[in-house]
Amino acid sequence: MEDLAIIRGATEPFMEELKVEQAVMQGLLDHIDAFPAGGASPTMEDFYTGEEIISQGIMSVLISRVPTAMMMCVELLGLALDMGATLEQRSFPRPNDIAERLALLPPPERTSYPDCDDVGLEGFAMRLDHSLAALRYAERALDSSLDIFTDAFTLIFTKPYPPLAHAWQREAHARSTAARKMEARTSLATALRCVDYAHAQATVALTRIAPPPNTTTPATNLVGASQRDNKSA
Repeated sequence: MEDLAIIRGATEPFMEELKVEQAVMQGLLDHIDAFPAGGASPTMEDFYTGEEIISQGIMSVLISRVPTAMMMCVELLGLALDMGATLEQRSFPRPNDIAERLALLPPPERTSYPDCDDVGLEGFAMRLDHSLAALRYAERALDSSLDIFTDAFTLIFTKPYPPLAHAWQREAHARSTAARKMEARTSLATALRCVDYAHAQATVALTRIAPPPNTTTPATNLVGASQRDNKSA
């Protein structure tokens, strides 16, 4: 029982960190949706909003929050291994597309695996390993989103179309910036789905090994479809 209390005490802060990251990323998606994508002349307010999305938004999550969650997950895995868990080295196909990689990870609601018993410390470590993989994917998706949104920002504010440009030039510029903005949004939405997955796996892992006192809630149906607005481009 003492070991279970230690696991619960160490896992709950990890899950809280993931919840914060989910909220931050959803807010960033909303800010990107509201950000102008070319066409109308950008304002100084738009400039400061774009800078905030880059430096205090995507970059902050990329270099601070997600690495923090990854470190917490690694420490949890180390705790499980110290308690006697063994973790089989598994490999998954690695397509270039991050969304495809995420789709290849086992769904959190699965409870039967051919190479691992999803019980006790073994199951806990396995699910945390999947959470860690998803967070690594989130990091890559965020890096892509940052690069693409910065490119869109540059197109809007440092390479605007000339005031006397032909209508087709203005339309082409607007289409280009809008496309880049949507690419950045798609990558960010993928990162959010990765964090959603990591949180779902951690939730099931903790519930199966150390359920809250006085509860009989099964873990098999804890994970439902995400209700967030993860629109694709």
